[in-house]
Amino acid sequence: RSVGQYEGETLVVETVGQAAGVLDTLGVPGLYQSDQMRTIERFIPGGDRMQIIVTHYDPVYFEQPLTVTFSYLRLPNGKIESWDCKPEEATFERFIREEK
Repeated sequence: RSVGQYEGETLVVETVGQAAGVLDTLGVPGLYQSDQMRTIERFIPGGDRMQIIVTHYDPVYFEQPLTVTFSYLRLPNGKIESWDCKPEEATFERFIREEK
C-alpha cells in the first residue's frame, strides 16, 4: 500500500505491506526484504532532470536504512511509457530490452 503527498515540489511516496522476498530496487540479486519493510521515495524535479531518492527501512534485514539515488535526464522527443504497477511486472528485468 502506497500513500503519496507533496512536500513543496517534491512528491514523497511511502510504501508498506510489501511481500517478503528479494529487494529489486538495485537490480542486484542477494538483497532480501521482509514484510516489515517500509520504503520512502522522493521524486525531486529540477528543470530537465528528475532525481529519485529511495530509502528502505527493514528491521529484519538492515542494520540501518538503505538509500539509493537515481538521476534522470529528459531526452528531446522522449516518451514516458504507461505502467500499471502490477506486482508480476515489478522487476528490474522489465527495463532491459532484448536485442534481436
